[in-house]
Amino acid sequence: MEGDVFPSPAVAALMKQFVVESRQHTDTKNTLTDEQFATNRQYQADIAGSKANPLFVMVDPKSGKEIDRFKLSGGFTEWEGKWKTFLERVVKTSGRR
Repeated sequence: MEGDVFPSPAVAALMKQFVVESRQHTDTKNTLTDEQFATNRQYQADIAGSKANPLFVMVDPKSGKEIDRFKLSGGFTEWEGKWKTFLERVVKTSGRR
């Protein structure tokens, strides 16, 4: 998603205009300590109510309330269209212009 879908012309403008991205990597430790990884997993459970990956949660920056969530599914060729549809729904739901 981060390498192919987010920067694609179909969604990049929406991402730039309406999304402030904050990533919480919870699928692999990579360079994290055990404590950091456990903290990330706890944040994921607290914010998303799930430990499923990948899961994207849109949160209103003013209220902190969840606007919508997106669980990646289907094949790679479907992701861009699904993500664009999701972003458009979030923009409409949140009242952004």
